[in-house]
Amino acid sequence: MPPNATNFVREWKGRETSSESFKQRKPNPVNYSTRVFQIDSELAQIRTKPSKIINDKKKYIVIIDMSNFRPEDIEVILEKGHLTVQAEQEVALKENTVALKRFVRKFTIPEDVRTEMVATELDRRGMLTITALRNSTN
Repeated sequence: MPPNATNFVREWKGRETSSESFKQRKPNPVNYSTRVFQIDSELAQIRTKPSKIINDKKKYIVIIDMSNFRPEDIEVILEKGHLTVQAEQEVALKENTVALKRFVRKFTIPEDVRTEMVATELDRRGMLTITALRNSTN
């Protein structure tokens, strides 16, 4: 082992590395990594959960987990052939610092879905149900 490496190892072994010494250290006032990782984890949970799609003769239903957003943060856009669910929320990290949490999921929907006949419901668990009527083909 090179002489400098030996000195480094000796010095490192002499350092206090117990969990108590880490608790006593003052947190870095500009370190937002814990909160940012938490926000990213919440979004990852939504990204990895599949949406449930029910496609029957009379209606088209999409169920999606939006539990990490408030109802006022969620927007549903239905256009011919396309459904977009998006949400955006500012999350305070510190007194003068915020992070923007954003989610978008897009769906291609059948052409016969009636864009003017849509209902949305957000249950207490945060599951968003979007129901659109379809043109009857009798």
